[in-house]
Amino acid sequence: MTSHVEEQKRAPDVIPWDTARQLCTTIQARNRRRWFTPNGMMCRGCVRFSGGDPAKMCFASKPDNRGCYQVNALYDRQFAPTSTNQ
Repeated sequence: MTSHVEEQKRAPDVIPWDTARQLCTTIQARNRRRWFTPNGMMCRGCVRFSGGDPAKMCFASKPDNRGCYQVNALYDRQFAPTSTNQ
């Protein structure tokens, strides 16, 4: 049985490249017409300054593909391990 503090200290999982790229594409589509929001501005800048090259996008800026907080949050929501407190 792990405590809440131990769970917070656990290192986040590495996001597989293909999964990170797919999540990024999903987030880009979600933000496409909302460029004036903070999330939309981040996406727009990321795509513009990377030239559309996934290897230069925010999510790829860290070796574990956790360089984009939007990709991280979506990954953690979709693939978070279920806790089994007994």
